[in-house]
Amino acid sequence: MIFTYYDEMYEVHIVSFPQTLKLLRNERNLAQNDIAEYLGMTRQAIAAYEIGKREPDYSVLIKLADFFKVSVDYLLGRAQCRDSNAITIGENIQLIRGKLTYEDFSDEIARNTGVIIFPELLELYEKANRMSNVGTISILSKYAGVRQSFFSMPNDLESLEKERELYSKEIKLSEYSKSLDYTIEMFCSAHKEL
Repeated sequence: MIFTYYDEMYEVHIVSFPQTLKLLRNERNLAQNDIAEYLGMTRQAIAAYEIGKREPDYSVLIKLADFFKVSVDYLLGRAQCRDSNAITIGENIQLIRGKLTYEDFSDEIARNTGVIIFPELLELYEKANRMSNVGTISILSKYAGVRQSFFSMPNDLESLEKERELYSKEIKLSEYSKSLDYTIEMFCSAHKEL
């Protein structure tokens, strides 16, 4: 399997499972025997994966993803970002974007939050080719009217609407609490003067 992705400079690279497996193994200074032992396979089976003569089954992919602490999508070249959370975040960005183009989505975010997130970055985040940072999640949650934790779990339109209702209630409660704190502070100040 071969997929393309864009790096930070937006250049196209070709990534395949064999290349990814070999890269991950070499980054950790592991021999093919080390991986084979973990999987309960022969070294020759791992070598066959790395040269593309054999493809792993689903259970082997999961074990490899767990072993290297990456997503299965990363192993297969479907996502450039190693963090498996990038996929969930990307799906939630797609949910919030809806049918807007990336350009329109970027414009809407800028209008509503005063912060620009470039369309190219939104696309990279959505496709899990790049992990968004906490600041970006904060901006997106403000735009969408959801808590930041919303992005860390799978969602659908129904859970999005429920989250927006909950977020709205939390904001109102927070504003009420601040108002109440101010009232108590003023009351205490007035009594000190007496």
